[in-house]
Amino acid sequence: YLIGMVATFCEQKDYKTFFRAAQILLKKRDDITFLAIGRGTNSEEAIKLIDKAYMDSFRLIGLIPDVESYINVMDVCVLSTFTEGISNSILEYMALGKPVVATDGGGTEEIVINNETGFLVKQSDPFELAAKMEIFLNDPHLRKSFGQEGKDRVKWLFSIETMVNNYVELYNKIVKN
Repeated sequence: YLIGMVATFCEQKDYKTFFRAAQILLKKRDDITFLAIGRGTNSEEAIKLIDKAYMDSFRLIGLIPDVESYINVMDVCVLSTFTEGISNSILEYMALGKPVVATDGGGTEEIVINNETGFLVKQSDPFELAAKMEIFLNDPHLRKSFGQEGKDRVKWLFSIETMVNNYVELYNKIVKN
């Protein structure tokens, strides 16, 4: 299995929790590779967060173009953060039909419907994050159904057509007043 997180390695993104959750799962099973994609994910600081015993199960890719090709091969997509607006990573995950596990709060709860398009977890809780990732690993039907629900939600709420229609409706309200 492939589980990945696409985000810059920085203060707002909680790679420490993602890596700890990954290592919790790797203590139980050896059939997972974890991807970290984004600026700084291949830094010495990132590498220090991973126990050397598990390093072979991680791919610290760094900043790359065409991240969609990587997302397409992931089984589960994660975003562990301390603060988040409307996340491009989550929108991309969902647009590509991938199940999501993300930190609750901020704009994330506007995108992800807990237990329908993904799982929302408490901030800085590697045990809950690991448990939710494992639920998806153990249930291919759930991965597929949550992924499809997420794809439908992004298309319905965040498409260009929807955005244009919302602006037209807003402008019409303004003109009528």
